[in-house]
Amino acid sequence: MRVQVAFTAWAFTDAELAEVRREAQVELRDALAQAFIEVAPDPTAAAAAALAAMSVADGIALHAVSSGPWLSEAAQTAALEIAIDGLVGPPAAGRLPGG
Repeated sequence: MRVQVAFTAWAFTDAELAEVRREAQVELRDALAQAFIEVAPDPTAAAAAALAAMSVADGIALHAVSSGPWLSEAAQTAALEIAIDGLVGPPAAGRLPGG
């Protein structure tokens, strides 16, 4: 995560790195959206779920970096699993936008 934060900061001042970062984010979002299509056939809902999953993962990682060693890898994984479980719950529960 520290490398990601440093890379992101550097990308703010370097147009070429900014483009690399943007392309990587788009590829990740698109790959996650494809995975979410299985539980949310609506492409808009799948894209929203992908963005939510990326945001949660980034937040957990940032929290882990800034909070020291008390947030173990297992705790990070559990937090992400809880968030994703919330995203992929039954569409009838209204957990996915448009799902």
